[in-house]
Amino acid sequence: MKVGVKKRYDVRGLQAAAADVGGAIRSRSARRPSRAAQLHLIDELSRRGDVGLAILVGASAASATLFAGAQPERAAVWIALVFFTAYASGRLRRTFRRGEKIAGRPFRWRANYTASLAALSAAVGAGAILLNARGVDAPAAPAVILAIAVAAPAAGWFHRAHRASALSISAPAILFVALAASRAIGDAPLLAASAALLAASGLAIVAHAADTARIAAAGAHPRSRMPRRSEAPPREALPRPAPAARA
Repeated sequence: MKVGVKKRYDVRGLQAAAADVGGAIRSRSARRPSRAAQLHLIDELSRRGDVGLAILVGASAASATLFAGAQPERAAVWIALVFFTAYASGRLRRTFRRGEKIAGRPFRWRANYTASLAALSAAVGAGAILLNARGVDAPAAPAVILAIAVAAPAAGWFHRAHRASALSISAPAILFVALAASRAIGDAPLLAASAALLAASGLAIVAHAADTARIAAAGAHPRSRMPRRSEAPPREALPRPAPAARA
């Protein structure tokens, strides 16, 4: 039975492989903003997010008021769901701004806040379907679809400091708007098409604004690296002390 021979590597080959891996890691990390830039964006997200939450809650409250006479049960369930999810998102933002324990883990807070924004957006967008039920005479249903189509991108604009958060607060509601617009296109085709166009263009604007904010933060807070030993200027050789004379 022939025993396999282990492959041997020389020192230069190992150094070249390590340089290739290090260059790939550096090229991937160079595309990401620095930690200082990300912390700056997280601070901006927590500072301006309350305006976006207020826009969604205000649009939902106005829409529920319009439907309070025709569908009071549906309107009550919908606005209760919106208030509950908005309270959860607002509480996360307030605890971070107050400097509580979660403030020491900003990236975990951002992930939790983004998840709460997705839940809020889905709750707001569900009103376009819940209040636009088939067989119910609701003349204000197209207006509700249009209001949500405008409010969702507007709320995402105030969360542009983080692309995922901006899309989380906009995209779920816009998907519900698109579904409701496809159902209402027979009754009000012009308004349904306008709502779909506003929602799509607003989502594109929010995504572009998030990319612009990230690039601006990366420029204001660039990555700082220590110079490599090979790139550092050579040190001047110190004079050696003369040997002591023997007695």
